[in-house]
Amino acid sequence: MTTPNRDPGGSEGPTVSAPVSTPVATRLSRPVAATVGVLAAWLALGVGHLVAGLFAAGSSPYLAVGDTVIRLSPEPVTEFAKTYLGRGD
Repeated sequence: MTTPNRDPGGSEGPTVSAPVSTPVATRLSRPVAATVGVLAAWLALGVGHLVAGLFAAGSSPYLAVGDTVIRLSPEPVTEFAKTYLGRGD
């Protein structure tokens, strides 16, 4: 039985080695990374709010996050916010 891609004499060709390039690691500073993260969150909420406005305004992630924060906050914090910040949504 013959093996494909082999020399009929049974000897293999010369070994070929290619240089391996190592990727250069680039890192962001913490303030830049934090800024990118905040902007990404704002963009995601903005796009979600826009899409919800086109289809169903009650399903906006902006409103859902706000309602969840209010629901999970302790009662004294919620009352303080209502008293000093108002009840306007």
